[in-house]
Amino acid sequence: LAHASLRCVTFDKVRAEHLVDGVARPDLYALSVPAGLGYVDVFISHSWSDDPAAKWKALSEWCARFSAEHKREARCWIDKYCIDQNAIEANLTCLPVFIAACDRLLVLAGETYLKRLWCLIELFVFFEMGGRFDHVHLIVLPTDSERESGGSSTPLRGGPV
Repeated sequence: LAHASLRCVTFDKVRAEHLVDGVARPDLYALSVPAGLGYVDVFISHSWSDDPAAKWKALSEWCARFSAEHKREARCWIDKYCIDQNAIEANLTCLPVFIAACDRLLVLAGETYLKRLWCLIELFVFFEMGGRFDHVHLIVLPTDSERESGGSSTPLRGGPV
């Protein structure tokens, strides 16, 4: 089931307005395509409670660097696009395979990221399924006070995009 359910979305189809909240959008699933093992470039790990504008900015910048380096759009696993909202439970049981099938893990860590058990599970599964530390790209999003003073996200760790 997991291999048949694995999907990805190219970044050119992702829109900021789609990522504003965690509300299910079954129509976005149609923008993703079936993917085989080794085809998905990056699993996006984030908390829906963190600032959507900061997440969008960090994701856009990371994908722009990826595109410049690889001369193509990043193939992303993003929950809102790649989970069939009509079969959420079945898809969530496949999450370890979805994570393992991605070459990289992009962590968009805002103020709530480490407080969300689901986010911690994604990190754990990535490493437990053989993910390499140099394939984790950690971007710390600015806090509310940092945003007010003009701060921006901080890439802390990551190998080549």
